[in-house]
Amino acid sequence: MSMNSETRKAPRLLLGAALLFWGLETRHWYLAAVMAVVMEASGFFTRRWEFSAADFNRLWDATAIVCTAGVFYSFLSGRVDNGVIGFVKWFPLIFLPFTVAQSCAARNVVTLTTFSWLLRKRKPSAAEPPPSSLTFDFFYLAICLMAASAANVRNAAFYAGFCVIAGWALFPSRNRAISRPAWGLCLAVVIPLGYGGQIVLHALQAIVENKTGNLFSDMDMADLQRWQSRTSIGSIGELKFSDRVVLRVRSNGRNAPPDHLRESTFNTYESSARNSRWLVSARNFHSIASDPERANSWNFIAKKDADTSISIAAWLHYGTGVLALPTGAWRVERLPVTVLSRSGFGIVRVEGGPELVHYTVRYGPGESMDAPPDDHDLQIPEGERPGIEKVASELGLPGQSPEQNLETITKFFQAKFTYTRYLKDDGSDAWGKSSPVSHFLERSRSGHCEYFATATVLLLRAAGIHARYATGYSVQENGGKGLYIVRSRHAHAWCLAHVGGAWRDVDTTPASWADEEASANSTPWRPIADFFSAIWYKFSEWRWLGEKEGFNRVVTVLLLVAVAALAWKYFPRHKGWFFKSKLDEPPSASSHPGSDSEFYLVEKHLAAQDLGRSPEETLRHWLRRVEASPRMIAAAPPLEPILSLHCRYRFDPKGLTEGDRQSLRELSRSWIEGSRPVKKG
Repeated sequence: MSMNSETRKAPRLLLGAALLFWGLETRHWYLAAVMAVVMEASGFFTRRWEFSAADFNRLWDATAIVCTAGVFYSFLSGRVDNGVIGFVKWFPLIFLPFTVAQSCAARNVVTLTTFSWLLRKRKPSAAEPPPSSLTFDFFYLAICLMAASAANVRNAAFYAGFCVIAGWALFPSRNRAISRPAWGLCLAVVIPLGYGGQIVLHALQAIVENKTGNLFSDMDMADLQRWQSRTSIGSIGELKFSDRVVLRVRSNGRNAPPDHLRESTFNTYESSARNSRWLVSARNFHSIASDPERANSWNFIAKKDADTSISIAAWLHYGTGVLALPTGAWRVERLPVTVLSRSGFGIVRVEGGPELVHYTVRYGPGESMDAPPDDHDLQIPEGERPGIEKVASELGLPGQSPEQNLETITKFFQAKFTYTRYLKDDGSDAWGKSSPVSHFLERSRSGHCEYFATATVLLLRAAGIHARYATGYSVQENGGKGLYIVRSRHAHAWCLAHVGGAWRDVDTTPASWADEEASANSTPWRPIADFFSAIWYKFSEWRWLGEKEGFNRVVTVLLLVAVAALAWKYFPRHKGWFFKSKLDEPPSASSHPGSDSEFYLVEKHLAAQDLGRSPEETLRHWLRRVEASPRMIAAAPPLEPILSLHCRYRFDPKGLTEGDRQSLRELSRSWIEGSRPVKKG
C-alpha cells in the first residue's frame, strides 16, 4: 500500500465502531468502549504530539516485542486452537498505543522503515525516492476484524456486523463515477449472495468429506497401524532402529515393571514370498465412560485382587494416539483426555489430550480386556500350513498339554535359533517354493522378533492353542531410581496365547536380542542426545502437565515489569514533544543558530494539512512536491525565497542582515496567511 500526500485515513468513528464490534464478539465490551473513546478522542482536539520517526520506531519495537512474547507464551501454555488463537483476540489492545500515537501525532503518517529494522539500517542512495508513507488506520481495522473473527460463533449477527464495518470502510474509496444509490444497491445485492455462498460452500465441504472419507481412510498411517502390521518377514537387508525415547516407565518401587507394553494385537496372517502382514478381523472400538467418582480415570474390567501399578509418560500426536499397556490392565488413572475407547483386541485409543500424557496403569494376572478366542485364532494360511505342521509334528506338539507346548516351543527357539537384524538371501530357495516362515523354521533359523512371534503363533495354532500376534515395546533399560527408558529400538513383537482360561504373553525371541540392539545402536553421541531429550521432556512436562497457576502469576508480573521498562526506554522524552499547537510560535533560541526561524511555522502549517515532510526527504525535494500538489492553489506564493533565507540563517556563519531577517519573518507569515489548500472533496 504505497501512500503519498494524498494518504487516505479511516473515516471518523470507524475504528471506534470496529472496536465495539470486537468487544461484543469477545464479550469484553466494557474494555472495548473505553478503547473506542481513546481511539476517537484525538479527532476532537486540534493540538498534536510532536513524534519523530525515531519515536515511532521505538513504539513499534515495543509493540512487536510484547506481541511476540505473548504469542510465544500462549503457545507454551496450551494448544494452538485455545492458546495462540486465543491470544489473537487481544491484538486490538496490544496495537492500540501505536495506532493512537499515530492519530495524535502532528505528522500522522509513518514510513515503511518503521516496521523493519533492516530498512532502518539501510542507507538509501541520493537517487532513490523517499520511502513511502502510510497510515496504520486500515491495518488496525483489519486487526480488529481478525480478532473478532477469532472469537465469533459464525452466526448471522457476526456476518451482518462484519459487512457493516467493511462497507463503511469501502464507501470513501468508491468509484466517484457511480452514484451513491447505485453503489449501495450493489452492496445490498452482494451481502446476501456472500452469506448464501458461504452456506453452500460449507454444505459442499460436508458432502465432499463424507463421500471421500472412506476412500482416503486407508491413507491415514496412524489409523492403518491399528488394524494391520506390515512385517519385514521375507525382506532382505538390515532393519534400522533409532535411540529416540518414546516412553518413560516408573515402577511403584515394590515390583519391577512388566516385560512388555502392548499397543496392538492381530489375529489374521497373510503372507507371500516377499510380503506379509497381520490384520485385525473386526474393528470394534467402543467408547468407555470415565469413572464418575474420580476424574481422568477409566475401568476396562472389574477390579483384580492382585493389583500392581506403574506410571507411564508417553507422547500423543496432536492429542490423539494409542496407549501402551501391559496385558491384564484393568484400570488407567490420571489420564487427561476427553475420549477413551478400546477394541476387543486390547487396543486402547485416546483423543482430546495434551501432547504429553503421564498416566498410571493398574494391572494383574488373569482376566484381560481382550476378546475371547474364536476361530480366527486357530487359522494357518495354506501357504504356511505344510511347513508349520511338519515342525509341530517333529516337536510332538499335538500330544502335549498347553503348558508343555509353551515350554517345548520356547526351548526350541532358545536352543536352535539366533537373533539377527540383518537378513540375507542365502540362495537356498531361489524359486520361492517355501514361505518365509517355513524357510526360517527349517533352513535359516535366524531372524528378528517378527519371525519368532509369527512362528510361535502359528505353531501354537497347529497344536490347537488359540494365539494372536502382539506388537508394542519391551521394557528393559533401567534408568535408575525406579525409572525405565523405552526407546524406538525397543519396539517388539511377541505372541499372545490363551492358556488356562486367560491370555498371556509368550516371548520366544532369544534374550540376546536386547544386548545386540543396544550394541548396534551404541554411539558416543547417545549421552548428549539423552541429555537434550531429558531437557525437552522436563520442559514438555511443565508445559502440558505442570501446575501453571503460580507460574502464570510470576509471568504476569514479569510482563508488567518488562512493559514498564520498555515504556521508559522507548517512550519519547525529548523537549518539546508534548502538546504542540499546529500554528504555534517557533521554539525559543537554543544552542544551535537558526532554531527560531519562521520557516518552521511554514513546515508545521503544511504538516497540519497532511503535506508534511518525510524524515528521509530533503527540504528542496519536499517543497517541490508541495508546490506540485494539486491541493495547493496556483496563486500560492513560491517557497524557494523563504527556503533560501532560512538556509542562510540556519547554516551560513555570517547569518542574515537585519533586513533579510525581517524579510524571512514577513515572507513566512504572509505565505501562511495567503496560502489556502484546496479542500478534499
